[in-house]
Amino acid sequence: MPFLLQVAAALDSGKIRKQNEDNYYRSDFDPAVDPKNGSLFLVVDGVGGNKGGANASLIACEQMSKHFFEPKRQKAPLSQRLRESIIMTHHDIVSAGKSTPKLREMSCTFVVVAMADGEAAYGNMGDSRIYRLRKGKLKQLSIDHSLVQEQLSLGMIDEEQARNHPHKNVVTRSLGGIEQNIPDIAPLVIQPDDSLVLCSDGLHGPVCDSQIAQIVGQSKNSAQIAHELVDEANKNGGPDNITAMAIKILSEKSASGITRPTLAIHDSDHLKPIGLTNIKTHKRGRFWGLLPW
Repeated sequence: MPFLLQVAAALDSGKIRKQNEDNYYRSDFDPAVDPKNGSLFLVVDGVGGNKGGANASLIACEQMSKHFFEPKRQKAPLSQRLRESIIMTHHDIVSAGKSTPKLREMSCTFVVVAMADGEAAYGNMGDSRIYRLRKGKLKQLSIDHSLVQEQLSLGMIDEEQARNHPHKNVVTRSLGGIEQNIPDIAPLVIQPDDSLVLCSDGLHGPVCDSQIAQIVGQSKNSAQIAHELVDEANKNGGPDNITAMAIKILSEKSASGITRPTLAIHDSDHLKPIGLTNIKTHKRGRFWGLLPW
């Protein structure tokens, strides 16, 4: 059955942080990408403990998309295509760091969804996450690469202790930095009426899973999901930069009553084929679009 993807993203600096080190990429906003060659959706969070987190997240958006859509890579199996793009992006970040000594250890966490030829896959490093809501039930698909997750998996702490852990922001894998880490990549099985949420820890930290499920389940479209999630994170203190990307999976039948809008450009920054790096509040750009998959 052919699907339509309804996509929207919102980014906000939060209530405390002055600098925004989050970023995102949507291939449907990239004029250099032919949709026939696949789709790529990426949320990135610069690691704040190292200098250059914002630089790393920007490079990740620019380079991962570049490598994924390179013609020589488009005939490869999707998981291989995605893995190679991630590894090459790691080297790009490391190389950029070597040219500027103070940025030598810059790195970022990420979560990515790739689609091509009727297949879908996701990948992640660090504590940026992907969730799927199906028939009212929310499931976290990615597994955090973090100190807290390791302790949780070993039974050393419980869920409540994990949520309030003093070292909950310590990640054990990231893109860039000194060491090359292995990304988790897995096939993504989607069905009509599924909803996906890609987000940084600035969202899933202050907003619990039950709140995410409620917002995703009650919202009418992807734009409403993305912006309400960011609003909820800010209501709960907004302690970090916040990024939420929502993807609703629509069958042609379920999408038949939806007006397909022309994508509006609200700000010159949106013309860049990267995330909204210079946008300080998500309220300046509220838009969504439909694209086939």
